[in-house]
Amino acid sequence: MKRILSLLMLSTLALTTAWAGKMKFTVQGTAPRNAKQIAVYDMATHKPLTFLNVSNGTFTYSNTVPNETLLLFYEQNSDTYSYLIIDKEEIQLDMQRDQVTGSPLTEQLLGINDTLNTLMKKQKAEAIQYLESVVKRHPKDCLPAIIIERFCEMLPFETLSSLCKSKAAYTNHPMFDRVKKKYAMDSKYIGKKFTNATLHNGRGEKVKLSEAIGKGKYVLVDFWASWCGPCMNEMPYLKECYAKYKDKGFEIVGISLDRNRSAWINAIAQKELTWQHYSDLDQFNNEAAATYEVKSIPWNFLCDPEGTIIAISLRGEALAYKLAEVMK
Repeated sequence: MKRILSLLMLSTLALTTAWAGKMKFTVQGTAPRNAKQIAVYDMATHKPLTFLNVSNGTFTYSNTVPNETLLLFYEQNSDTYSYLIIDKEEIQLDMQRDQVTGSPLTEQLLGINDTLNTLMKKQKAEAIQYLESVVKRHPKDCLPAIIIERFCEMLPFETLSSLCKSKAAYTNHPMFDRVKKKYAMDSKYIGKKFTNATLHNGRGEKVKLSEAIGKGKYVLVDFWASWCGPCMNEMPYLKECYAKYKDKGFEIVGISLDRNRSAWINAIAQKELTWQHYSDLDQFNNEAAATYEVKSIPWNFLCDPEGTIIAISLRGEALAYKLAEVMK
């Protein structure tokens, strides 16, 4: 998709951020059934702010935070969570029904998320057009930052570039920091030819990345490890995409950052990962990881049939969306 959002017109607007000040607030909450404790996280930092005790099925949380902070209320036993934007002094949160009253921005966020989820499943182009309309309708609040942060993995690079170059207020919200980091990383790789590196297969034989990339197929190079929980959580998505597209010109090259050979081989067998696999059994010190400055996993990049990198860090359903876009 080559369509670039027409958002740069916002760059000339001098917008005052609503979150420049602080807000003292109180949340009156209804907890999930049988809950004992509710954890509260600041979603800009993903760090816990507090742990609330539940009494008679309810809880109260009072604090002072920057205006329009996005909080997550989480109950572990039932795996129940609710998002809340702090935009009013008195807010009611019913975690049993995932309902919020007293926070206009949260109510709008829930509706926008529902619409985007539906559109992403039907037609990605329509979803991006809708996201554009959200950005234009909310030039002075945090909603664009929160929405873009959530969907940034699925946005075309041209769209992401346009959003990040805007001078609109949302780009200064703490929730937009991850988007800026993703754009900076994407800019280093996307549109450039892959860099070759030496790999080792399960028999210890040396091979080159160039033996798989630039040979007429779309190739996903996936850095992972058997000890990495998030990596293993990604495997169902990779397996689904591989099964759907392997006979249509798609290949995966798995590069493990394991140190234990048995753990690596067993994970491949147990998870039935039927694509190409390589490892130096030296964790982050292998040549490919160093070449691509891999600091954390899972991490991957997707090359087109000529060997040009067209996407990086495709997590969850983002890989399926990208493959559906390019492999028509």
